[in-house]
Amino acid sequence: MPKFNPAIIPTGLPTMPQQSDRGGFFDHVPAADLSSSDVPSSDEFWVISPSKRQKEKDPASPTPRKDGVRRADAANSPSRSARRPVKEPATSFPDNASISSASTVGVRTTHPTTPSKGSAISAAGTPSSRNTAIDKVFKKMAVDSRSLPSTPSRPGHEHHTSQQRTGDRRVIIIEDSDDEAPTDLDVSDPPTRSSSLYYGPIPVSTDSSQSSMNSLFSQLSVTSSVSSMESFSMSTSVGTSGGSKTQSIDHQSPSYTRKNAAPAYVRDIFNTEMSPNVTQRKTQKVEAKFQSSTTSPSAAVDVNKVPESVLRFSNSPFGTDLERVIIAHCDKTQKMLDENEIEWGTQYELARGVSTGTWSWDGVRAHILEFKGSNEETAPKVQSVMGGRSAQLSNLNIWKELDREQAAIKENMSRGLGLMGEWKGSADWYGGQVQQLARLVKSDTSYKIVLEPMEKRRSHRFARYYGSRRFVQLRIPDELLRSENERVKAFLRKSFVLCGRIFLPFHSKDGHLYMVETDENWGRTSQPWCGDQFRKPFHEFINWHNPLDQRKNCDQVISKYVARFALGLSNSVPALEFEEENIIFIDDITSSEWPQGKKNPPAKVLMTDGCGFMNHAALHSIVKLLGYENIPAGVQGRIDGSKGFWILHPTDQSSVPKIWIRTSQNKIKNRFFDRAHRIFDLLCPSRPSPTIALSQQSITNLFSNGVPEHTLVRLMEEGLEEEIAPLLEWSKPYAMVFLWDAINKTGNVSGARTQRLAASLNRVLGLKGRDWGHESVAMDNDPKGQAAEDAAVSATYTGRNKYSAAPLSLDESALELVQAGFHPAENKLLYDKLKRIIELTIDSSVKKYRIPIEESLGAFVVPDPLGVLKEGEIYYRFSRPRKDPRTEMLLHILEGEIVLGRYPIRLPSDMQKVRAVDRRELDRWPDVIIISTQGKRSIASLLADGDMDGDELIATWDPAIVEAFDNKGFTNPPDDLMTDNFDRDVETVEKFSERTADMSQRETSQAFQEVLIANLSESNVGLYSMMHENAIVKYGYGHVHSIRLAYIFGTLLDANKTGHRLKPGMLELHLKMFGNRSPQTGSHSCSSKDILEILTVAGQKKGQELLERYEKKELKHRDADIDLRQPYDAAMDYALQAWKLKMPAFNDEMQRIRKHVEVAKELFGVACAASRSSSESPSKSKARRKQWVPKSDQEDLMLACARAYAEPLDNIILTRDIERVKASYAYVLSRDRGSDRESFAFAVAFQELCHIKAMASGGGHAPSLRIFDEGKSFSSSFLRALKLCEDGSVV
Repeated sequence: MPKFNPAIIPTGLPTMPQQSDRGGFFDHVPAADLSSSDVPSSDEFWVISPSKRQKEKDPASPTPRKDGVRRADAANSPSRSARRPVKEPATSFPDNASISSASTVGVRTTHPTTPSKGSAISAAGTPSSRNTAIDKVFKKMAVDSRSLPSTPSRPGHEHHTSQQRTGDRRVIIIEDSDDEAPTDLDVSDPPTRSSSLYYGPIPVSTDSSQSSMNSLFSQLSVTSSVSSMESFSMSTSVGTSGGSKTQSIDHQSPSYTRKNAAPAYVRDIFNTEMSPNVTQRKTQKVEAKFQSSTTSPSAAVDVNKVPESVLRFSNSPFGTDLERVIIAHCDKTQKMLDENEIEWGTQYELARGVSTGTWSWDGVRAHILEFKGSNEETAPKVQSVMGGRSAQLSNLNIWKELDREQAAIKENMSRGLGLMGEWKGSADWYGGQVQQLARLVKSDTSYKIVLEPMEKRRSHRFARYYGSRRFVQLRIPDELLRSENERVKAFLRKSFVLCGRIFLPFHSKDGHLYMVETDENWGRTSQPWCGDQFRKPFHEFINWHNPLDQRKNCDQVISKYVARFALGLSNSVPALEFEEENIIFIDDITSSEWPQGKKNPPAKVLMTDGCGFMNHAALHSIVKLLGYENIPAGVQGRIDGSKGFWILHPTDQSSVPKIWIRTSQNKIKNRFFDRAHRIFDLLCPSRPSPTIALSQQSITNLFSNGVPEHTLVRLMEEGLEEEIAPLLEWSKPYAMVFLWDAINKTGNVSGARTQRLAASLNRVLGLKGRDWGHESVAMDNDPKGQAAEDAAVSATYTGRNKYSAAPLSLDESALELVQAGFHPAENKLLYDKLKRIIELTIDSSVKKYRIPIEESLGAFVVPDPLGVLKEGEIYYRFSRPRKDPRTEMLLHILEGEIVLGRYPIRLPSDMQKVRAVDRRELDRWPDVIIISTQGKRSIASLLADGDMDGDELIATWDPAIVEAFDNKGFTNPPDDLMTDNFDRDVETVEKFSERTADMSQRETSQAFQEVLIANLSESNVGLYSMMHENAIVKYGYGHVHSIRLAYIFGTLLDANKTGHRLKPGMLELHLKMFGNRSPQTGSHSCSSKDILEILTVAGQKKGQELLERYEKKELKHRDADIDLRQPYDAAMDYALQAWKLKMPAFNDEMQRIRKHVEVAKELFGVACAASRSSSESPSKSKARRKQWVPKSDQEDLMLACARAYAEPLDNIILTRDIERVKASYAYVLSRDRGSDRESFAFAVAFQELCHIKAMASGGGHAPSLRIFDEGKSFSSSFLRALKLCEDGSVV
């Protein structure tokens, strides 16, 4: 075959690393795509046998074409719009450049035309000469090419003669692969899709992808199976070294399979050797629009490769015949509910009341007719009709959303998947936005499930595909999981009945269990009016997401198989639907240590692990949908069975969205693409990074790697000073404006308000990333702390007391007091709040070892898309330039030495010093840390065994840290780590299927449920985190004990996927050895090894100094606030004058107002006493903190008294501004009974008191709606202007 000649490639542009082609894909380009001047004149060129091609293959790897060289524009071709993509290297040419091919061997033009006039081989390049060569090959194969079915022209295409059509044919060599079958750890082939016969001329491919073969060869499957097609059969004779084999292919049968054959792969002999980044695509059946089929008779299932035991289990009705547990159900009541077509949201609310014991099914039956109507009309009435409470108007959005989803379910056109425009009043609507929640509680000697209010706070692929109502999320208390783990799991290995519907557990993680509704009923019959006919059996749901009959899936350890269900539960937004031919699969780039062509590279040598490409058109579509300010460098998401991060493609300029998926990203092999699998589920984009803070793990690593103690102590003290000092400045002009800004920044008030408004869209909109100062134990891509925080964000949560409008956040309430005109020197409540803010900030910095670093950032890590960075180099460009604190100039690009790290940071090598360089060709990828793809090992892999599927790195270029930091080589694990510490449950899907083959249906279902919920077991990750920290103090950071515990910690993090379990007795042994720190820990004579104790002492000393400075501030709040007293005093004066004029009605109304407020004051005292009592019982308080309560249901301690205060006062007609008078009297009452009770007035009348103060303050006031107020913040230019106003006036 002709080779690329690097001598003719333009210089100055990088080449991509080279790898071998992967077997198992269609690799083809049209014969006419070769340059006429670069091939032999003989027709023998057109057919080259595999053996001959191997002999002629140049031992040196071909040099790929360099980036930046654009392909010749083929826009003048009349059929360009109909062409399908051709496989190209990832560094394919842009469209506006060309390569000269004159007198150069091995370079082909990109014009899909016949050779140009005057070519030396024009005769050989004609259709007839190619047809002759093709006939020779088919004669050898005993196939008459002239008898093959012709492909008539499609409408709109120029009609060709038979000779011209012959020239469009492609010659394919079919080779039997001797490669071993891929395992779970293999870099295996992409999913196989069935292909249907298409009658039309074979379209010429375009750049960067490849279409299904719609000619004769469309019947050939990558995995040797052939889909059922039109009534067509043929015989082929394939020459092999042992003779020839004749096979009959009958395309009338549902499928065809070559018996006892290794996997076949197909190549185009006209294609030159390509880069390992050649684009390749699955072939699959194209389904009808809006179809969401879970099985297909024509789906390509390679039964030769998939064991019979797995196929038997896959097709069995597992999940049935399980023991039933009633959540809430009554046969008689359910029949009435179905007959009266009571909507699901209303049924759920009625069942919730039964599950909590608030009412019974007997009571429900008496009111069923009152609940006829939509969810929006009837669900809010349940509480008032059944319990005598007011309707829950705050949840109206949830009920409206359920109505939309129900209409979409009944329509059955996959509308819930999104991207179909407006639906029932919601623009760009997508489903799956409602969560049905429940909690597990102890009930005598067993357990029961109690339903909780629905929430609207996230969306995932499963719920969009199937409907929110089909899923229940069960929360399990940590205490139950620890103390009664086996009993809890035994209880959950059953099916659960809710309103006659069967729900089965299918995934467990972090103390949560997810259940899905099946097509089974209990005490009821399916009802078409509510879409029951669209439910699916449990085994179909399982196989839709992770098909058991695909070799890649069934070769996995079963623990990893079940862990893959997390992909469908990621909080995401449907952002873009790709056409099938524009989903392209490419290989990973491997390190120089890995031999080219060798399969199954381990993760440590993958230089692109988890990171693929999207073209500009795709990213632009996402930007338009979500309203981003600019094109992000990349996005994190899920598509098909793949996960990871996708960055801007370096060369593709096509106008249609395309995506390139790397082998390392492809976790599940699906049977075919349906619409749900073609939609990109967006998790979050790359975003500008603020500064970050060092914390316990990073501080310990820096200290171990040479950063001196005095540097870390200085940084902590400076960090505390910078955070607290602005809260102490009250005297300068516009001091309260700067104080407002300081409170806002310290408490992130503006950010919290925005996140509250955005709810489930926080990450998608780039509003929330990782809090680098508060890393959790796990610190993976979806840590438990992050999940809990996400779970606490509810669409109904406002962050305020709904009666007094007082913010529940300490920082937010202090901020609103300042903006209303209160001064901390004049208002004790504000003074106390500010002091508490300072104490908490110091406490957080000291106890959590939080050191803010100004010269730092946190960002996604991605591989070099151009291959221009050398080993050990990185690139980072700020999309929003940051001011350099040393030069006061704007910083656009990082240059020089920089220290990188990735959490969890447990080993000496988990932080590394690298060099940041300026490579302007990489400026299209801002706000991401770009690392080199050269060298023996990826930097991402070196940092805590990370990858690039959405991992974030921390980076600092502070000279005091960087100059002292000493790089450590990779910290290898102990040789006996796995053998001495772990047992491994290595049961694969195949072994599981064999084990359950002779079981009854119930036993099989129970065994599978046991596997699905296995992750509910206690992981002991937290204990090993603690023991690792103790070992560092006792033995040192690089000691063998510390390294062993760090690796055990990391192994336990992935145990749910790998199947590793601690050996019996190992935990107890380690607790005995490392459960306590050294004796000097906790004393003030700090160990030189314990930098954390050193920082604690230094931080406490600095914090005490700052508190003393605060307490020395001059106070003026001993007297009552005249402004707040004025409305009550004025009303009393008016009532007294009226009484003197013998008009007692005014005074009577004032007495009623006073009595009303005094009742609320008594309730306030009760609440304060209860609060003090709970604070005196730390065990009870600790137990309550473990019980997660959704914020939408929280009632702060003052809610009862605020509710009583807010009750309307009837027949008050003479007193003007009654709310102002009430609030003023509440303040007077607080002051009269002692200043310690001043908080009562603000607890019940916060908003009104702020209004009174603002009206009385100088400088004017501006009426504002809440939404405008919560959206404001001060610009830096505004603050600079105020700072320069020395005379205290605004011009």
